Amino acid sequence: MQNQRNPNSQNKPMVKIGGLYENQSKANGNTYFSGRFGYGARILVLKNPDKTPDSPLNVPHWNIFILEDTPKPDAP
Repeated sequence: MQNQRNPNSQNKPMVKIGGLYENQSKANGNTYFSGRFGYGARILVLKNPDKTPDSPLNVPHWNIFILEDTPKPDAP
């Protein structure tokens, strides 16, 4: 696995722990990201509905959730 350099942290190496996939909600068309984090956990990143152009800087654009991963049934 190739380490990448973090431009915001004095060139310290970063370790990849997973990946996110960009998706679009069929219900409302909103963009969201999902992926796996280790064993048994999923990550879901949703746009923060409370973020507005007038929001303070400490209000995030995206919220991150960790969900228990539902194992897929074994193939016969």
